[in-house]
Amino acid sequence: MKQRLSLLIGFLLAAATASAQPEVGSLFLTPHVGFNASTLLGDADVRVQYVWDDGMGAAVTSRTLPKLGFNGGLDLEYQLRHKWAISVGVDVNELGVRFKDFTLEDHTISNAFIRLCYINVPVLWKYYVNDWLALGVGLQPGYMLSKNAYADFSRGGGYTVSSSADDFQHFDLSLPLSASVFSAERLFYELRCNLGISNLIQGYWIPFPLSCYNESLTFAIGYRFQL
Repeated sequence: MKQRLSLLIGFLLAAATASAQPEVGSLFLTPHVGFNASTLLGDADVRVQYVWDDGMGAAVTSRTLPKLGFNGGLDLEYQLRHKWAISVGVDVNELGVRFKDFTLEDHTISNAFIRLCYINVPVLWKYYVNDWLALGVGLQPGYMLSKNAYADFSRGGGYTVSSSADDFQHFDLSLPLSASVFSAERLFYELRCNLGISNLIQGYWIPFPLSCYNESLTFAIGYRFQL
C-alpha cells in the first residue's frame, strides 16, 4: 500500500507545468488498440487433479510471470478547462497471469496460465502538461466476461485443470494512471498502469483470508477524431 501511495504521489507531482492545450469545449472520439502485460498479486494458482485418484493432485503456486494479452476500446474525451479534460471509455482487456514450470513427483506442469477477459469502463481526469503530453488518473470498474485456466502435464490423460479463478468475483475495480503522448497531429501513444483495488477472492478463509488483485501495464496506439 505504501508503494502504491508513493507511486500515486510521484505521478501527480510530475504534472508541474503547462502550456498550449486543446480549446475548452473540444470533444474527441479516441479509438485505440494495444496489448497488456498483466499479473495477479496474492493467492493465485492453477490446479491439476487426476481424474482416477480421489482428490489427488497439485496446485501450481510457483513464481508468477507476466502474461501478454489484447487491449482495445473507445474513449470519449471532453476538454473542461485550459489544462484539464475528462474521458470515459469502454475497453476490452485480456488479463491474467502465467506460472513458472512446476515439477511434481517427476512430472512437469508447464505452460500454466490463468486468462481473464474483462469489459472495463475507465473514467479519467487528464492534465495537459503541454500540447503533446497528458497525464491521467481515475477509476476503472470492470466486469469479467470469461475466465479459464490451462496447463500442460507430462503425465498422460486422465486429469483436469482448474484454478483459483473459479472463485473470483466478476466485478473488479482498479486505479488507472496514464501518460499519453501526441504526435502527427491526432495520433497518440498511451502507457497506462492499472493498480487493482478490489479483492477478487471474497469470503474464503483457508485458514486465513485469501486475496488476489489484478495489476496490468497497457500500451496502446490510437487516433483522436474531433466531434
